[in-house]
Amino acid sequence: MAIGRKGFFFTAAAIVLVIVLVLYATSGRTTRMREKALAIEQRVKTMDHIVTDIEKDIQRGGYIASFRALLALQQYLVARGGYINNTQGILQELIVNGTIDGNYISVMNGTELNVWIQRISHEAGKTGIQMNCTIEQAVLMHSDPWTLILVLDTRLNLRDDSNLAYWTRHQQINSTLSIIGFEDPLYSVNTLGRVINTIEKSPFTEFVVNDDPANLKSHVERGYYIESASAPSFLMRISGDFRNSSMGIESIVNLLELEANDIAPMNKSCIDHVYFSSNNPPSFLINRTYNWLRLDEQSGAIARYQVENLTIR
Repeated sequence: MAIGRKGFFFTAAAIVLVIVLVLYATSGRTTRMREKALAIEQRVKTMDHIVTDIEKDIQRGGYIASFRALLALQQYLVARGGYINNTQGILQELIVNGTIDGNYISVMNGTELNVWIQRISHEAGKTGIQMNCTIEQAVLMHSDPWTLILVLDTRLNLRDDSNLAYWTRHQQINSTLSIIGFEDPLYSVNTLGRVINTIEKSPFTEFVVNDDPANLKSHVERGYYIESASAPSFLMRISGDFRNSSMGIESIVNLLELEANDIAPMNKSCIDHVYFSSNNPPSFLINRTYNWLRLDEQSGAIARYQVENLTIR
């Protein structure tokens, strides 16, 4: 009996020891798994922050690339002495690659998105993140008559060097920029670069006050612009598209500026998209202004500039 009891106690002790060892081993594995899970969670959070930063950097890069692309396009239009047909295609090539028809445009000066993304990828690599970003499409459009929006269709892949986390994201990234301060292509193309009119929004809403057109004269002399649904948008002007647009803007051509640059003035409406087009609707001189200022009714200019009582018919 004594031997049996000893055997029982040895067996019980062995079982307890095995249980303790199993619990210890399980606890160790659980701890390691918990630590690994925490490491993965922390890395995912880090990558999430990096993704947000990358998208902000691409957004900022999109603004700079678009700004430079429009400057480059201004020079290109003057150099070729004419409008372009594929405005969106050329703008995308400039913004993404810095080229037109495969030829690098020096005005871009390394600000094109492909170079910008390479820089971002290099910085991400310093944190142990491998990045690959593809610009699938870049479209520049109007959000209002004075503002452009660059819509970037991007695909972003991130991988952690330790293979703890992997991130794939298809994202639309938007950047906005104002057209204020850019040259109007209608002037630069039609005067072969001799007369440059930069886009500035008119401070006037009342052009004639008590039959006094002083504000209208100031508007003309300073080459200001107003919104006009009868006029083409800024982007349409790049391609020489004179059709009306809800994003349209217009100025009144100052014929004195043309004469000062040895350009013979024409006897037609001075509304820019009428004056520089082949269209020549009936136009009327405006009393108390200049002996050359003519506006037309077809484009709605007579009413728009409030000169109904000042037209010489």
